[in-house]
Amino acid sequence: MATRVRSQAEIDRIQIAANAAQQMAGADEAPEDIALRERVLRGELSADEAVEARLAELKAQYGTSGR
Repeated sequence: MATRVRSQAEIDRIQIAANAAQQMAGADEAPEDIALRERVLRGELSADEAVEARLAELKAQYGTSGR
């Protein structure tokens, strides 16, 4: 699958919209999550890779749930 190339202005608009949606939902995002989202938007990571990376960070920080 081809990676879509976005301009920095488009990435900024998406980030602003995502941040506003999270705030309206009453859910604060961790800086790590915002950074991963930006990497996905730039095409550096797939969404699946971002999820795997964040789960690995959380497991390292808090341990596993045994699943």
